[in-house]
Amino acid sequence: MGGPVPAGQGPREALLVCFPEMKTPGDTTRPFLVALLLFGGVLLLFALRCLHTNGALSIPLDDGWIHLAFARNLAEGLGFSLGAQAAPVSGSTAPLWTLLLSLPLALGVGPVASALGLGIFFSLLALWTAARLGKAVTGSPWGALWLAGGLALAPRFAWGALSGMEIPLFTWLVLLGFLLFLEGKRPWAGVLAASAAGWARPECFALGAWLAALALSRNRKKGPGAKSTLSALPAFLLPLLAWFAFHYLVYGRLLPSTFYVKAAAGSPAALLARQGISALPGILLLQPLEQLTSFVGYFPGWNLFLAAGAATAFLKREGRKPALVIGGGILFFAFARGVLGFSGPWLQHGRYYTFLFPLWLALSAAGLFPPP
Repeated sequence: MGGPVPAGQGPREALLVCFPEMKTPGDTTRPFLVALLLFGGVLLLFALRCLHTNGALSIPLDDGWIHLAFARNLAEGLGFSLGAQAAPVSGSTAPLWTLLLSLPLALGVGPVASALGLGIFFSLLALWTAARLGKAVTGSPWGALWLAGGLALAPRFAWGALSGMEIPLFTWLVLLGFLLFLEGKRPWAGVLAASAAGWARPECFALGAWLAALALSRNRKKGPGAKSTLSALPAFLLPLLAWFAFHYLVYGRLLPSTFYVKAAAGSPAALLARQGISALPGILLLQPLEQLTSFVGYFPGWNLFLAAGAATAFLKREGRKPALVIGGGILFFAFARGVLGFSGPWLQHGRYYTFLFPLWLALSAAGLFPPP
């Protein structure tokens, strides 16, 4: 920690005085600590608001309580079920989150404390990974601060940390996947992390598929990394097939029971059955376009700034790789989500799109910051 900040200093100079280690290009600890302070402030505001409104910290949506009900039965040895003596049901779209929630419950920790504690823990992991991803994209601690600090100040990210739901978990896994992939040492590990996010939010499997496709496309060049890129395919398929197998063993169907209740009517198969070939333009064009426009509307205050940085990243030679990997991933995710008939991201505070905000920050950082 540095000395006092001289009068008249700008924000960058002030940070350098307080954290002189920020001058070291490879350091991400200090940017993370700054982001941690920012995130703590936002969390405090949310917690105070909750205490003022309800008199106690609690879970804001019924989905959080549903996760806790599944986790309680799992902790008591009743498997993935609801109710005291219920039959197994795959009603949880985030079985990994349910499993993790069951661990503190089995140790006697209270349900609200378990949910909020895990949410904050995985949010901190997401912030640390965001700082590393920002540094990997820009080679600069300022890029790390841009990404981690921007995520820390995102209200929906803080809301997710205190929601009792899977938002921080899949946000962290997605960021970890892109970080490991861009570092290039073990691209299969990045594919595995992004695919594991599908166990917390099913459409995240699309990001695992995107990274696997990129890794396999690079395997055409023979070299020492050829085996590593080939292993990207099982790194994607194993979590996906295990996910299908889990739901089949629990429920007798390949998809969660909630899909058949909420989303089956909008699936491509259902649309084609009702409308025939005339449904194809909507499936392949209109629904993905709706996802993209909804995503743009998700960050109205940042659109112009982030779009300018993203465009610059594609124009810079040094920024093209992260621009392709991250920017292509965002577009592919929106396309896949639209084609599969998922509802728009505004549903329930846009929680299904939370992880795309740090990805867009990373994409813009590749254009806004000098090359490493």
